[in-house]
Amino acid sequence: MTIQDPDVRMRQGIAIKMARVKAGMLQEQLARRVGKSQKMVSWWETGKGSPRWDELLLLAEALGINVKDLADAGSMNSDEMMELLHRNAKPRAKVEILQDEIRKLPPEERRELFRWMALEF
Repeated sequence: MTIQDPDVRMRQGIAIKMARVKAGMLQEQLARRVGKSQKMVSWWETGKGSPRWDELLLLAEALGINVKDLADAGSMNSDEMMELLHRNAKPRAKVEILQDEIRKLPPEERRELFRWMALEF
């Protein structure tokens, strides 16, 4: 069963990427460990697709984390995702992950985010 909701897929993808970065692996390395292509790992990390349950188990094992963390990531709200980010990522990785996610936003959404950040911080 794959996840249909794009927001849920995106949150799960972020969790996969954070765990991979924390493990110090490239997408290619993770792909080899789970018997998939680098393109598939990228597909999951960007939320374009979601791993099946058997693939989640392989990912969790390869990343040395609990499968529940990956499965539950899709239902987390943004505050919970930030907590997971801060709990699991190395300081430099946190910045890189956020930069990557901001770069993926369409220009209009990126401008809106920066306006919000200027008001909040």
